[in-house]
Amino acid sequence: SDAGNTPPTLSISEPDGTDDTVVEGASYNIIYSLEDPDDEVTATFYYDTDNMGLDGIAIGGSCTSASEGTEVSCAWDTNGMTPGIYYVYGVTEDVSGPISTYSPGQITINDTGNTPPTLSISEPDGTDDTVVEGASYNIIYSLEDPDDEVTATFYYDTDNMGLDGIAIGGSCTSASEGTEVSCAWDTNGMTPGIYYVYGVTEDVSGPISTYSPGQITINGGISSNIAPLATVTASSENISTGQLAVKAVDGVPDGYPVDHTKEWATLNEKSGAWIQLTWSGAYTVDRIILYDRPNTNDQIMSATLSFSDGSELQVGPLDNSGGATEYTFSARVITSVTMTVDQAS
Repeated sequence: SDAGNTPPTLSISEPDGTDDTVVEGASYNIIYSLEDPDDEVTATFYYDTDNMGLDGIAIGGSCTSASEGTEVSCAWDTNGMTPGIYYVYGVTEDVSGPISTYSPGQITINDTGNTPPTLSISEPDGTDDTVVEGASYNIIYSLEDPDDEVTATFYYDTDNMGLDGIAIGGSCTSASEGTEVSCAWDTNGMTPGIYYVYGVTEDVSGPISTYSPGQITINGGISSNIAPLATVTASSENISTGQLAVKAVDGVPDGYPVDHTKEWATLNEKSGAWIQLTWSGAYTVDRIILYDRPNTNDQIMSATLSFSDGSELQVGPLDNSGGATEYTFSARVITSVTMTVDQAS
């Protein structure tokens, strides 16, 4: 090549993916800039299904031998094009060799008679849409496309905007067309919380999405110890000795006189002392295990458990040697529980 040669420069500004949708048969202007200070060059433009490989098909017409210029255009006659979504790339060449570049975005070419799909979600709508983690929940939706056979993918999201959720999986990954049909959401492993559902479908006209009209509430299931997951507050705690309220849920049933740093102790409170466990999500519970201080001088004789659902349970006396005292009850969904000491020795 010529040692003093300056290679040509080629860039494409349109299509950039914004407002670049046409109906098959329409003319579309590819906007480009081409310059070579040493030679007179032209560029040939192609369409491609992706933006790599330079393995597309020549566009033809004025885009076969497009002249130099800044932000100039060549007209692409899309007559006969297969509806779809395409990148455009250009190739030019001088003595230094070929130069190529892809468009920053895509052009969508729709069928002249294409009707976009319709997608709606009727459940969850926020009414009677509460399940326990691990249960199956049916998302109810309607999906139709009169021109093509399409499917929808469903996601869960903490809000109803942004389409930035997580795919649900299973049959909700590629849900078929139908009216008021369902796909089953296996909530096993879900973090308890409140979620919207949205769906996405697509044909040659581009993606269509919609959010559910309401939310689904997924409560924690009956399984392992949830006490360590709680935020703990209390009527008082002994900070100077390390006998903090959070020690009541650390999983170590120990205390004075063996190791006082493993227990919660109030500031000389007895009757009226309280401790509360609060969770960020709802859990289904059917039992509680309480441990008294491991000595025979201090004992909770009776206490009241107050659950966030409004129910209460009387407990006591607790095992005076510090052993486990378990209470079982009918399953209830809660976000907090408070134990208030009624009588202590």
